[in-house]
Amino acid sequence: MIALPGLRRAGRTDYLLLALLSLQWSTAYLFIDLAADDVPPATISAVRNLGGAIALLTLARILGERFPRDWRMLAVFPVTGFLGSFLPFVLLGRAAQSVDSGLIAILVGFMPLAAFIAAHLLTEDEKLTGRRLLGIMVGMAGIVWLVGPQALESLGVGSEAQMIGQFAALGSALSWAVGNLVARRISGVPLVTAAACVLLGGSLYAVPASLVFDAPWTLELSDTAIIGLVGLTFWTSASASIVFVRLVTTIGATFVAWSNFVNPVLGVIWGALFLGEALPLRAFLVLGLILLGIAVAQLPLAAIFRRRPPGGAKP
Repeated sequence: MIALPGLRRAGRTDYLLLALLSLQWSTAYLFIDLAADDVPPATISAVRNLGGAIALLTLARILGERFPRDWRMLAVFPVTGFLGSFLPFVLLGRAAQSVDSGLIAILVGFMPLAAFIAAHLLTEDEKLTGRRLLGIMVGMAGIVWLVGPQALESLGVGSEAQMIGQFAALGSALSWAVGNLVARRISGVPLVTAAACVLLGGSLYAVPASLVFDAPWTLELSDTAIIGLVGLTFWTSASASIVFVRLVTTIGATFVAWSNFVNPVLGVIWGALFLGEALPLRAFLVLGLILLGIAVAQLPLAAIFRRRPPGGAKP
């Protein structure tokens, strides 16, 4: 078993932060869509990682936070950046070349299950219980309903390129799951500095890839692309990383993983509101189903919201 910092039970503030994290990460679909016409994927990753890191390091300096000096702790960040920020997007790019987006969404939806299995095998305090497994199944059913069961017809069949793409999508889910678990090792580092280091870890791979393959100095950016890059840098990377580190180090990797069920649904809603895409009614029904799955897995919610008498005495 991996020796990891201890966790506590999630409270109301933590559920609100999880909702905020889902809002932040889900808008990445919108901002990437705005930037993608003018900016290649590696450069998008480089800008959001390095730009977000610089913004957070500046804030950490203003707050008087100290940069970590323990090399064992510093070694965590390149691993977290590779598994959680760089490799999954490379794999998703490969999957998108030969696999329909609906099937990709379903395969990436395996991330919470992968996170629970990895945590169950490697930790003492994030075990996969029957109730949590039921919640995961409910959430995955919601994702299948959102994209349509017909997307599953191509699962496990097709050309060699399609099969490789399917494995790549599954690999991205596994990479995110293990990356979140590695991020649990972060301890003794001020919150904003830790979030900055996570993004710096991702930029170690994204920036060289951008320089080698994209020649970013030759790109011509439209106003729309700039808006997309700014949104990715400050909203879905910098500020979201603070929330991510706060939750993964105090509540756990599996708690953060629930956002992967909510993100695709919110992405559909943002696309309808801001890009004029279709908004099926089932998106809201699916969101309710996924929230039900989270509630089942995270019970007893009643104890979290139950009011106590004055003085803190238990009823």
